[in-house]
Amino acid sequence: MNIAAALALQSIPFAGLAIAVSERREILLVSYVSALGILLSVIAMIDDYHGFSQVFGLAADALQ
Repeated sequence: MNIAAALALQSIPFAGLAIAVSERREILLVSYVSALGILLSVIAMIDDYHGFSQVFGLAADALQ
């Protein structure tokens, strides 16, 4: 997996903790999901990462 994408995905547990204790859960959740989606889209476009289909194909080949 792309290192930048892996680092972005590591923020999910911390965002879950912040959302759990926040009084404004809806606003925080919508803004976090939007920011994460935009960030992962930019990482995928800039780093020439061809999507999950290639990763799944390589994983399937490795299992055989």
